[in-house]
Amino acid sequence: MNASKYLFISFLIFSAGMAKAQANSIGTTQTNLPSWVYMIDNPETNYYEAIKAFDAYWKDKIKPEGEDDRGRESKEEEQEHKRLEKSLKKMTVAQREEFNLIKYHYKRFETWAKEVKPFVQE
Repeated sequence: MNASKYLFISFLIFSAGMAKAQANSIGTTQTNLPSWVYMIDNPETNYYEAIKAFDAYWKDKIKPEGEDDRGRESKEEEQEHKRLEKSLKKMTVAQREEFNLIKYHYKRFETWAKEVKPFVQE
């Protein structure tokens, strides 16, 4: 009975330590996110300012998806996506996680822009 008690307590301590490590990891990563990620969570954000910040961030970067919801795909972007696919294979685990995080926020922003656009006033 005592052995199972110690095992259970050890498991709880281990779980608490892992949860704390994960929380620190997530918090550190999220503090380095671009401004447009935070703008979509603020109900007072100006739609056009958010779009401007998003476009400025992605100006010299390869977007994670082939065509964004606002339909601004070009042949140059298609070629960049082919290059991106090749570079993804060379990424480290940490770089891949960072890429997946920004990809998530990219899709989230595109969904937000699509949903909010009908309610935007001039």
